Amino acid sequence: MSSQTVVLSSSTNPKANAIVRQIANNWPPCTVHSTGPMRTKPRTRFEEYALLCRKAGPYGSRTPAGRWARRNPYPAAKAVHASRPIQPITGPVKQEPNGLAVPIHDVPLPHAYQSARDSGVLAPWEDSITNSIPSHESIGHLSEFLYNEVVGRYIVDGPPETGTAVKVEAKIGRLVYQDTNTRIRLPVTGETVVNRDLGSRVNFKSSITQEQHLSSNGFLNKTFMASQKPKIDSASPTTTTPRIPMTYVHAHEIDTEYELSGASFLSLPWSIRAWLKSHHSRARVLVTTDEKTGAFIRGIIKVCLAHLDVYSPRTEFDYRVSINLEMPMGDEWRSMVAAAAATDVKPPHRNNDRLSFKHLLYQIDLSRFTSAGSNKTTETAHELSVTVSTAKVIGHGLLRCDSRRNEFEKVVRG
Repeated sequence: MSSQTVVLSSSTNPKANAIVRQIANNWPPCTVHSTGPMRTKPRTRFEEYALLCRKAGPYGSRTPAGRWARRNPYPAAKAVHASRPIQPITGPVKQEPNGLAVPIHDVPLPHAYQSARDSGVLAPWEDSITNSIPSHESIGHLSEFLYNEVVGRYIVDGPPETGTAVKVEAKIGRLVYQDTNTRIRLPVTGETVVNRDLGSRVNFKSSITQEQHLSSNGFLNKTFMASQKPKIDSASPTTTTPRIPMTYVHAHEIDTEYELSGASFLSLPWSIRAWLKSHHSRARVLVTTDEKTGAFIRGIIKVCLAHLDVYSPRTEFDYRVSINLEMPMGDEWRSMVAAAAATDVKPPHRNNDRLSFKHLLYQIDLSRFTSAGSNKTTETAHELSVTVSTAKVIGHGLLRCDSRRNEFEKVVRG
């Protein structure tokens, strides 16, 4: 410590001078100068106690006595730094309530903490007490739903009829009340599966805003580029792991909706006809053609068998997982187009600008729909959906049913 100069004021109270000099003897080496009497008012014992608390109080000036001392108009001594400044401590400093400051890097750590700080990993380690990752409650609900609706139907009813296929699809959107068209509010703070009893008063709107569409597009493009490069190991920068690259297709299509005639309705599989009759629904066909050439791409009859709604209050979106039964159409679409052309009523249609990203068992579709609205205006809507390979869901579900090794929950978690 460098030398300091301290100016002490003489007082008519000898006891106060003795206390001040006793405190000064415990300071670093310094030069003491007397300045003679500064005041005529005798120092009281309360002022002497405050002076001691300012130097040796257990919590510094935070004590009641320390706060009183700051208001003392007659300080007994003041320190004047010497010409040579004190060298500061470099590095992070640990603050102590009373005493010298100690650099953090000089504080000894136990061996276990020291090794953990150096390596950054926990070793030895297991995922849980059973050495397996516990299932999240929402993932458990979703796994049970897919197992019952997809795998269970396959076990009970057998494979779908010829030409039909089961499709598992999740869409991003919002759960809204039917009467107010506002997003629902539930007394929960985390992701929650909505009870089906609430479904009669709630609708699901599968749409996102244009800004969210642009943000999702940028994220998917960035993820696509990252999947084309090998992954660098953070522990060893020279070690790389090959990625499974994503693929994408940009399509411009027109979706047109037709109503199925009576003769064509009888040709539908029994499962679709039974569902339509039980729900008092009309059979409608969605025909997709190329926007530029008008060539036929596909025509399907889509029936929703079941759905699961998930409310997520901590995000901007909710989502719905749907189990759909789809049957592709053959040449029947030509007769439907001809029948619609013979009438004055134009079937509803919309232009679909869709980006499809595929990775492993999943396909992400980011779509922009444009359709003709009222008063010759154009209406635009945006959607984001994810589909999973139904064959993998059924395959690993059957393995799970036989109590064999499977990755059913990993397929669901995605």
